[in-house]
Amino acid sequence: AYEKLKYLNEVQGKEESLEKKIKDKYKLDCFVKIDNTNIDLVCVSSKHDNALANNIMRLVQENYKDKMYITVKFQKK
Repeated sequence: AYEKLKYLNEVQGKEESLEKKIKDKYKLDCFVKIDNTNIDLVCVSSKHDNALANNIMRLVQENYKDKMYITVKFQKK
């Protein structure tokens, strides 16, 4: 139980860290969900931009040495 709690705290810290990085760099509010090697992002943005999605994926991947499966979705305000 302790290990699982420790893992959840670690994941939550990474999620918050990624949300902050995206907010600082792209001025977007994002929700980040990490599940093992899957990272799902939902960003609040009025425009759906492939280039922006790719840049966000690169920014997230830079934080990991292993290949992560990253999905970015945009949601209108």
